[in-house]
Amino acid sequence: MQYQIFVQNSADRRFTASVIGMSGCVAEGATKEEAMASVERLLEEQLAHGEIVTRDLPNISKEQPHAALLGHGMFKDDPTFDDFLEHMAEFRQQVDGQETV
Repeated sequence: MQYQIFVQNSADRRFTASVIGMSGCVAEGATKEEAMASVERLLEEQLAHGEIVTRDLPNISKEQPHAALLGHGMFKDDPTFDDFLEHMAEFRQQVDGQETV
């Protein structure tokens, strides 16, 4: 299994490595290699006590939105959000209609 690791050199000349998509999986080290090794050990520990599960949600339509999404999120009071969703749906239809080479 592959994971993306973001490595960053901080101002105090230490390195921070974090597994993308796993907010609690962050480690530091004096070198890039040390930070990478530490975060890999941390990831192995976390995966030893849990699992990653992939779930498919039902299609969400404007007529019948998923109950978990109703009234939630940072856009719940945004009067332009419905317009945004319509533009996204139109864009998806355009992209889906294009042939890939």
